[in-house]
Amino acid sequence: MREQEIFTVKQSDNSGEEALYHFYPSVQDLIKTEVEPKSLDNFMSSTYQREFGAGKDWFGVEDAAAVDEALSKGWPEGTKKMRDALGQIELPQIPSIRRKKKWSDSGDEVCIHRVNSGRIDRAWRKSHRVSKLAQTGSHVTIAVDCCASATVTADKCMWRGAAACAIAEAAIASGRSVRMVVTLGAQNSLASKAFKEHHIAVEVKSYTQNVDIDVLMTMASLPGFFRVHGFRAFSSVYNIRTKGTFGQPVDFERQMLADGSKMIWISKDTLSDKKAIKAANHAAIAMVNRVDADEYIKS
Repeated sequence: MREQEIFTVKQSDNSGEEALYHFYPSVQDLIKTEVEPKSLDNFMSSTYQREFGAGKDWFGVEDAAAVDEALSKGWPEGTKKMRDALGQIELPQIPSIRRKKKWSDSGDEVCIHRVNSGRIDRAWRKSHRVSKLAQTGSHVTIAVDCCASATVTADKCMWRGAAACAIAEAAIASGRSVRMVVTLGAQNSLASKAFKEHHIAVEVKSYTQNVDIDVLMTMASLPGFFRVHGFRAFSSVYNIRTKGTFGQPVDFERQMLADGSKMIWISKDTLSDKKAIKAANHAAIAMVNRVDADEYIKS
């Protein structure tokens, strides 16, 4: 994914049908996407809300306005529920790649106090890696598929982000740089017959950003994030009314996000606490046992 730029990619499959990909470098860029008011008329209508159960069971919070409030101020009710469930497990210890200092009789720097006290054999120190993994797995991309059919409730949707954040927290603690991306995809979209598939990818955390895990969990777990701003982004492309759906959920093309980092994918089928725990454990074990593998890690 390119950095600091909103861009679009059209990709054709073997049949010649095109898929459209929109990439947003931050949540703020997604949220400020301009949408014609008429394109959301139906989305916000009372008929839509009755048919698709708009409200806490659908957004995760009371309404679309509460979604924006949760994104800016936090979602304590949801994050507490997920942390309570994930707190019952212990992920495998991911080997650290942090540098540590080791004292010896030679090195990169000297401690004059040790020299003066006669500890010449322990006066010098140099950096060394904790393990042989220094050259592998230093950067990790965690992609969370947040798409879901209209009938999937908020209580189920939230667990994808919980799994992603559990492994992100463990990876960061091990000294790795973590990027997190939220993806959405629709097939046979009602919005346009020009494309077989339409995808959105939003970078919610870059490698260099320090983002609170609960903030990440809100962005990756709150169903209203994609059911409001994902729909707005779709609407902005085609300038049409959403009608509550953009077709059937479809997997994102992994290579579209590849940047040479190790990649962990949290599936849109991770719809329960048990599946979230399994996905987080699977990813952690893969990072422990297969750090030299070039293949993607799919949970």
